[in-house]
Parts: sequence; C-alpha cells; structure tokens
Amino acid sequence: MVIDMRLALLKPGLAAVSAIVVFYAFRFAGPIVSAGGSFVILLIMCYGLKCLASREIAWLRHSFLRVGRN
Repeated sequence: MVIDMRLALLKPGLAAVSAIVVFYAFRFAGPIVSAGGSFVILLIMCYGLKCLASREIAWLRHSFLRVGRN
C-alpha cells in the first residue's frame, strides 16, 4: 500500500494553516467574525485543493447557491 503524502498531509495542512492565519488576522473584529472567516476560508481551500469527496463538494455548492439566492 502506497500513501500519497501530498494528498494525505500537505493539502489538508495547507487548508488548516490558512484557516488559522485568517482566524488570527481577523481577531480584532471579534470572535464571531474571526471564526466565521476562518471557516469560510477552510471550506474554500478544501474545495480548491480537492480535499473533499465528491458528495461533500456537491453539498458545498448547493449550500452556497442557497445562501446566494437569499
């Protein structure tokens, strides 16, 4: 069994580090804004880096379209 280190560690690690950076960058705006911003960045990075399964990507697209219509 061969493990692809890029898929297993680097991509999720990059997404997590970017979410942490955004959380600390928006700390001045309050806990709700910093936590929400880091969550959004985490979702965008996971989607962009293809860290999510196809079902999760479909759910993410559907939820963003639903929020965009409101």
